Amino acid sequence: MRKWTWKFHNGKKTGNGWVMIHASSYPDMQTENDAVARIIDTQPQPPMTASNRCPPIDPALPQDGHAALNSAAGMLAATYRFNLPRLERAVEGWNIPSCVFLDGRPRLQAVEIAMDGFFSDSKDWSVPYDRIRQLKQEFPHKAFVAFLEADYWEEYAWNARGNGYSDSVTREGWKLFRERLAKAEQVLRDAKPYASDNPLWYSMMVEVQGWEEDKRAMAATFFEGARKFRTYYPLYFTMANFLEPKWYGNWDAEAKLVDWSLKNTRKVDGESMYARLYWDVADDMAKDGGV
Repeated sequence: MRKWTWKFHNGKKTGNGWVMIHASSYPDMQTENDAVARIIDTQPQPPMTASNRCPPIDPALPQDGHAALNSAAGMLAATYRFNLPRLERAVEGWNIPSCVFLDGRPRLQAVEIAMDGFFSDSKDWSVPYDRIRQLKQEFPHKAFVAFLEADYWEEYAWNARGNGYSDSVTREGWKLFRERLAKAEQVLRDAKPYASDNPLWYSMMVEVQGWEEDKRAMAATFFEGARKFRTYYPLYFTMANFLEPKWYGNWDAEAKLVDWSLKNTRKVDGESMYARLYWDVADDMAKDGGV
């Protein structure tokens, strides 16, 4: 016999404005989502081939824009908990220029978004690190494990610093922030021989090196990666973010980046990189109340 529990959340609407009534035998949405993920992840996967490495997106899900990225990232976040080979398959399988959302952004970007949430709510940071050490034994010299470990140290660094303005950070907070970012950078350096054939390596390294006082290492990483993966837009977006005045950059440097990036991608994307980069900069400023 199954007991049904009915709940009504006033004002909860779907994207089209309709009130949603959701009937479920689970106590809450998270428990239901976890159960569905477990069922999905027990299904056998066929061997990866050129034809199935980037499968079509379910037509019921968003196909482009932030909604598509967040939907794919949510799927991968659940995958990390229940079935790591599926996460590895996304990291490896989606690593082709043609695996994109309808707006042209690479689906691989969803992996970065998913990882950002893997550790952000950790209370005992030894627990996820024990898991990572286990993964390094189970999946030695695998790119997706290196990415997870580097992301762990970056998230742990921000846990020490906090998200406030720089003058609110304690001396100990700055010390731990720099030490943990250095560990993230070392993880990526050690993994470069087997992980840098994936643009995630360059995007993550730029993200880590961007907080160093000397920006030359970040710039060298960016140019190497952008020449190697010309249409991996998140790499350009990350670099553009660090050149904004709020991070001690300036608009002249931003303009020079846009001009260089436009030349670097023109044969593939025409003039579209100009709009993509300034759109991303405007979007980032809007989040901070800048426009």
